[in-house]
This record gives sequence, structure tokens and C-alpha cells, in this order.
Amino acid sequence: QKKNLPHDLVRHDSMPLNKNEYFSLWENWNQLLDGKRTYLRPPKDCRILSVSGVFRCPDARPRTLGCQEPLLDLVQDYPDNDILQEIIKILCQRYVHFRRTRGDGNYFYRAFFFSYLENLGQMQDSQAEVTRLMEHVAVSRQNFCRLKWDKAYFLNPEEYFSSVVSV
Repeated sequence: QKKNLPHDLVRHDSMPLNKNEYFSLWENWNQLLDGKRTYLRPPKDCRILSVSGVFRCPDARPRTLGCQEPLLDLVQDYPDNDILQEIIKILCQRYVHFRRTRGDGNYFYRAFFFSYLENLGQMQDSQAEVTRLMEHVAVSRQNFCRLKWDKAYFLNPEEYFSSVVSV
């Protein structure tokens, strides 16, 4: 496995890693995750069908959830769409930042839950909200078990939600 890797591993928007640095980081992440799976994995097959009909790998995989960006930056993404530019200007009256998400079908839930946790961390008296959230996690655990979904996506949903909240 290690022999087939190139000397330097190039990462998008980052310095290249040599093999030793890569495996050091990989082992640290395995220890941090304690062998658990995470739903934030990139897609297994990143190939894209090009116009010529040949599969190619994209230059960079889209991030699952990006960093905060000024909302006005979206205007540059749609220079020819006056309607979207007007909508973005209206949104700027109430919101300042946004995060880009990978459009994989779960982006709304991922963005909503991340925003919720982000705001939870900034609340003055967050303990009452954490207690309320943990009560909902317990109900969700019961629903997952009742629907026999507890092993389908992640092995222990209650532990997973608890670990996300405790971070």
C-alpha cells in the first residue's frame, strides 16, 4: 500500500506532503476518530464524465462544508444573472456570511446542523439548550432503533450525536 504512493502528495490549496508526513497525519486521524466512520467522507468515486465521453478526475473535490465567506462574494459567481444578484443583495440586508457545501443530497441537513452547533457554542447560557438537544437525541435514538436504522448508517447514533455536541 505505501509503496505505490508518489513521493509527494499534492493537496488542493495546501503544501504538498511527503509520504512520512501523510502517514503521520493519517495515523493521528485514525487515533482521533478511534476507528469510527464519519459522514463527512468525500465521495468514493470522484470521476467526472467529460464532454469527450472519457472519465477524468476533477482538479479538486468540493469540500463538504467550507469556511465562512462574505455573502457578497456570491455576486461574482453569477455575473450574468440579474435576478440572483438582486436576491443576494436582499439577503445581505440580514446575513453577512455563508458557507459553501458539497451538493450531495445531505447538504441542507449538514449546513443546518453545523450552523445550529456553531450558534450553540456562541450562546451565553448554552447548557439549557444542550440539555434540550440531548433529550431530542435520546428520542432520535429510540426512533432509529424502532425503524431498525441503528446499524444502517452509523453504528451508534446516540454516541455519534453526543460526540458532536460535546466538541
